[in-house]
Amino acid sequence: MNLNGVNRIETDDLWGKARVAQAAPTTDDVTVLEESVPFGDEQIRAGCVQSGDVQAVILQSRKGATPAVPLHQAVILQGQLLG
Repeated sequence: MNLNGVNRIETDDLWGKARVAQAAPTTDDVTVLEESVPFGDEQIRAGCVQSGDVQAVILQSRKGATPAVPLHQAVILQGQLLG
């Protein structure tokens, strides 16, 4: 995934724990990414959910660091809607 203004994006390490804690479906069709340090004025997090031929991309950004929990919740809910 290439995003304008993002130098490097990597897998969100907290997603594995959040997925288990929230009883989210264990599927390879979900990817959660975060902009790695150093980032500019704002950090971007992204979640990708694949269901059949539909792919949802959820982007969240915030000045300073972006909290992980709101994106994790959005990814879980979107996965439930598409699943």
